[in-house]
Amino acid sequence: MMRWLAALGAALLIGLGVLATWINQINDYQVDGTIRFPALDKPVTVTRDAYGVAHIAAENRRDMLRAQGFVTAQDRLFQMELYREITSGRLAQLVGEAGVASDTQMRVLGIPLNAKRMAAQLSPEARRFLSDYLDGVNAYIQTRTDEHPVELGVMGLSPKPWTVEDSVAILQFVSLQHSVNMTTEALAQVLLDTVGSERVGGLLPINVNPDRVPEALPVSPPVHLASLEKADTKDQEAFASHPVVPPWGSDRWAPLHFGSNNWVVGPERSASGKPMVVNDPHVDVRLLPGAWYPVSMSTPDFHAAGVALPIIPGVLVGRTHRVAYGVTNAYGDVMDLFLEVQDPSSPDHYLEGDERVAYERREEIIRIKDDEAEGGFREKKVVVRSTHRGPVISDHDLVKLGKRVVSLSWGAARAFGPEIGLDKLFFARSAEEVDAAIQQIDIHMFNFVFADVDGNFGRRASGKIPIRAVGEGALPVPVTGPGPYWVSWIPKDAMPGEINPETQ
Repeated sequence: MMRWLAALGAALLIGLGVLATWINQINDYQVDGTIRFPALDKPVTVTRDAYGVAHIAAENRRDMLRAQGFVTAQDRLFQMELYREITSGRLAQLVGEAGVASDTQMRVLGIPLNAKRMAAQLSPEARRFLSDYLDGVNAYIQTRTDEHPVELGVMGLSPKPWTVEDSVAILQFVSLQHSVNMTTEALAQVLLDTVGSERVGGLLPINVNPDRVPEALPVSPPVHLASLEKADTKDQEAFASHPVVPPWGSDRWAPLHFGSNNWVVGPERSASGKPMVVNDPHVDVRLLPGAWYPVSMSTPDFHAAGVALPIIPGVLVGRTHRVAYGVTNAYGDVMDLFLEVQDPSSPDHYLEGDERVAYERREEIIRIKDDEAEGGFREKKVVVRSTHRGPVISDHDLVKLGKRVVSLSWGAARAFGPEIGLDKLFFARSAEEVDAAIQQIDIHMFNFVFADVDGNFGRRASGKIPIRAVGEGALPVPVTGPGPYWVSWIPKDAMPGEINPETQ
């Protein structure tokens, strides 16, 4: 019996070894010799170090970006294609019912629509920056089909050429990942409903005007806060008498998320007499494939090394021969919830004070993989209602606040202009140029630290942050009239930041 088990174990080990070797071979790609593709104007040399990191040497910057797209596709094509399916709201056609919630969120928030509008406004320089990179990506997709990762076939994905709209959708998605105030506002409203305006000020660092608090609505099913065990007796009694449901519709409370950190030291505080830039984005390196893509690239007049986001050209955290910069999440508040007033006489209208306004409506069709359906797929129609402030997200359980009609205003859906800033950042030659580039980044709320070879250093927060006519952005705002509720944006040069501060 023992011999039989030993033989079986040996056979399993051999089989696993053969399988691992087969998978490694079928996901292999060319890393030596010569590869030809027409997108390049001049020859480019790519070498890989012992860790597989690509080092690109090109004769001009456009070819450098094209080569970056090509090698990134070699290493991360499956990841990139999965990102595209997620941001376009097509995950369910790959994974079935498990992807419906993600697709619904993407469609309701309008990320594909936002990307289309944003791409149409791009300046020629920003479009060329993205397009050069995509020329390399598409060259790999179209000319190296025999090297495509096996995971694509398993998932039923057949890569098609990438467009600028696809890349911009990724930029929108990155903004969404760093826009967290939607759920915190909903939670603040739940607390307000639960313990009342007099006590909520002691639980949250916000000001509550009792005159603007609408009548609390019942919520169900009940879910209690585990952390309340450490609260005082009055708070425990208040929660016990009015159970709470998580406003995002989950049966668990969302875990706390901790931010990243970075810092910069001026030359007077450095033993070397040069400024120092340090950055820790707190991205778990155990997640594979990683969120970052390490790369080094150069031309005769330029060199950069650091990490990029797959499908976004350049380097987001790293250094060039002239500057170094790091980035963390600034958690800028660009999401506001609004409590809309449903017209009691018509389900197709809402009220803005005394004005009766028709909802804008659009239909989204989510295609869902289903082995039991005819053709292997079924469809789900999602009707998105929108007010002047944005989509009604309570219709689709993106938040749950009882029977309230809740709409969302999101900066990334309206704050974009012709520039993305990332191209200017990548090719900046001084701290002043870095600072100017950061001020062109509209839809990403990042905190940058930076320095240059001349000893200048600084910091700057990016993104367009709304100036509100009503409220502080901490609680959902009841709609009492047509607004506007966002009147302007904080001027970019007024965002937190400075160059060469007196206090280091």
